[in-house]
Amino acid sequence: MLIMFHPPPEDVVDYLGSEPERVCVMQGVCIDNPHVVVVTDYIPVANSSSSPELTFEVRKRDLRGIDYIVGFMHSHEESLPDPSPADLLGLPLGTVGAVWCAGAIEWYTPSGAAPIDGVISR
Repeated sequence: MLIMFHPPPEDVVDYLGSEPERVCVMQGVCIDNPHVVVVTDYIPVANSSSSPELTFEVRKRDLRGIDYIVGFMHSHEESLPDPSPADLLGLPLGTVGAVWCAGAIEWYTPSGAAPIDGVISR
């Protein structure tokens, strides 16, 4: 899998950096042969987790009207941007995940999915 993206705009960076476990839907397109994900936009959504300081959850109703979802980006506290076991298990199949932490981004796929072979920022 190859991921192509542009860095999040300043308002999204401010949103993600304001507290841990903030969530954005990543919009874009997937091209299956070879498997390429192109992220074109970031849309902040509510974190509906009962423990938002530990994990994120997005309700289906909060995704209404958002098309072309390719993944989810969420923030971690000031530490390494490594995805947690909950992040790996909670990501829907067919999507990619990204952890934002102090300006660094770590990309991941759902547990058991194909690894990410490369990331290109445009």
